Amino acid sequence: MSLVLPGAGQAYAGGGRSARFFLFSEGALWAGNIGFRLLARARDNAFKGFAAAHAGVRPEGKGARYFDDVASYQSLYVRNSAARYLDGPNADLLPETPENSWEWDSEASMRRFQRLRSASTSARRDALLCVGGLVLNRFAGAIHAASLARSRSLSALLVPDLRGGWAFAVSGTF
Repeated sequence: MSLVLPGAGQAYAGGGRSARFFLFSEGALWAGNIGFRLLARARDNAFKGFAAAHAGVRPEGKGARYFDDVASYQSLYVRNSAARYLDGPNADLLPETPENSWEWDSEASMRRFQRLRSASTSARRDALLCVGGLVLNRFAGAIHAASLARSRSLSALLVPDLRGGWAFAVSGTF
């Protein structure tokens, strides 16, 4: 039961306090995930707006690789020159069009952009950590509920049903 709703197995087995803990943890992790995803979106808008204002970037439709280049090179022309130097005739060049063009107004602006982009990546990573916490909370809750049920002589069984589904049976003594 705790795999479906953390705390449900504990509540069923008579562990009200631990049921509240696992349910509260689930809610907090969901709130953290949503909060960090919203924060990442806001920080994405901030670094893209900053790049538009200080480097002339047109962020619409651009992916992570483009912004990697914007963070690493002073301009599109410097980026393409470096690619030609490193890779020769096999260089992967960005088309030198107004849509792809950028040029930082200062080195300080470029460093500020790197920090803003890093903050966005951190928020996205923290949202992913919350997802890991959600998975861990489910499994820890299920293991704890099983332990609690065993100590109270309660057993649960999930078996295949003859009609192609699953049957769930609970029995025990208190």
